[in-house]
Amino acid sequence: MKKTRKRTIQQYSPELRSEAVRLVLEQNLTQGEASQRLSVPKGTIANWVAAAKQGRGPVSGARTAQE
Repeated sequence: MKKTRKRTIQQYSPELRSEAVRLVLEQNLTQGEASQRLSVPKGTIANWVAAAKQGRGPVSGARTAQE
């Protein structure tokens, strides 16, 4: 019988999302560098940066990452 691993959904504050976007867009860190600095998956930061470039700012609870 196969065991299923329960996934935890991590939610991030709007302040953390804004900080991640600022690091990438204003301080010219790579998404990978921002990911390591903030302990947030690189793909999650990529989503936040793409949303910011399209004029969609961070919305509480809108973006989550599964761990």
